[in-house]
Amino acid sequence: MALTAEPFSSPAVLRDLRRVRPGDLAPLLAEEREAWMRKFSWDQAAALELLERFVADLSLDGFALFHHGRPAGYCYYVLDPPKALIGGLYAGQDAGAEARAASLIAAVLDTLRLLPLVTRIEAQLLMVENLSESAWTRLGRPRWFPRLYMRAGLAQAGSLPAVTRAGFAMDRWSPAALDPASFLLPAAYANHVDADINEQYRSQPGARRFLHNVTHFPGCGVFLPDASFIAAGRADGRLCGMVLASRISDVSGHIAQLCVAPEFRGAGVGYALLRQAMVALAAAGFREVSLSVTRSNRAAVDLYQRCGFESVHEFPALVWEWGNA
Repeated sequence: MALTAEPFSSPAVLRDLRRVRPGDLAPLLAEEREAWMRKFSWDQAAALELLERFVADLSLDGFALFHHGRPAGYCYYVLDPPKALIGGLYAGQDAGAEARAASLIAAVLDTLRLLPLVTRIEAQLLMVENLSESAWTRLGRPRWFPRLYMRAGLAQAGSLPAVTRAGFAMDRWSPAALDPASFLLPAAYANHVDADINEQYRSQPGARRFLHNVTHFPGCGVFLPDASFIAAGRADGRLCGMVLASRISDVSGHIAQLCVAPEFRGAGVGYALLRQAMVALAAAGFREVSLSVTRSNRAAVDLYQRCGFESVHEFPALVWEWGNA
């Protein structure tokens, strides 16, 4: 979509993020930080400061919406041809948020569809609960995957029964685990719904980029190696499972990844890893832990519920594909 410049005095103005001045988004980002804390006990200060720095450096692709001169929403994307990722969207929490979110996503989609190297777009929009049918029609009817945001208290983590099976052994995460974990991830998600949502789960190079981002950048919280664990089979020593935990606030931890090799499913590996991470988070002083899971992944949802997690929010994961995708 070719955007035409509108007078700044117009009630609603859509602007390229590269034309937004440093500090213009500050009131909106402060509001967003409060919303994340209120809804998810998630302190997004580090991630939002990084976003503001990228905007100031004119290095972020996307759009900002201004209403009567005040910031009312933004949406940015990251290019990784042939894929693009909608990396962030916030359009407020009031009655007009749905329409603003739809306008911002539409602007991003129209832009990306003009790029010949892009044939797939992914988005996980935690702050967008529902859009109307007319809004989805305008947005090209993407594949839609409902996901759950779940939360559990940690006071009783130590009372979860320990796994006594001897077929695997657990150890803390270390940087040396990155490469073997990058092979485990696509094996664990082969023919899995989450590989439809996240293309990085399909290959070792993509998995390695995903794991590097989780362990080095604040998108999923600040990585906590002391609360992250790997499991290896006793017979051959090969990695058969992992759990990665992060800090999202002074009181809240987050499970950024939990996966198990197909041949070890049903052996208690996933439960043992999750329990160990919860015990470690409790010992570190966190009062609660959260995670997100695709609603149709019933085995995972059942596991989390057995460990005390309850769903507190539902949000969409979206995938658009065209061309040779």
